[in-house]
Amino acid sequence: MEYKGIAVHLSGSMMNVMTAAAGKVNIIKLIQATNVTSSAATIDVAISSSTAYYLAKDVSVNTQASYVVVDLPVVLNAGEHLSAQCSNINKGIDLVVSYLQASASIA
Repeated sequence: MEYKGIAVHLSGSMMNVMTAAAGKVNIIKLIQATNVTSSAATIDVAISSSTAYYLAKDVSVNTQASYVVVDLPVVLNAGEHLSAQCSNINKGIDLVVSYLQASASIA
């Protein structure tokens, strides 16, 4: 098992933030969205394989504020994607994801 983190600037359309590798699971511990602009920004965050399941949909994050999307474990199974967007301001949100990657055989 290995702790990992990802930080991205969200674009104006849904983008793949991470994909759980074959034979692995990603146990997401925290997803935090921070508005880095002087205007309110709107975010969407979803887990998907063939269908999207939203963790946050059309959530407004006030200027210079943070929003905790996930603070309890969420499991991303092999091949599943974590996707997100800042729908109204390109690169208006910095998204930070902290997770534990483990072998699927022991998770």
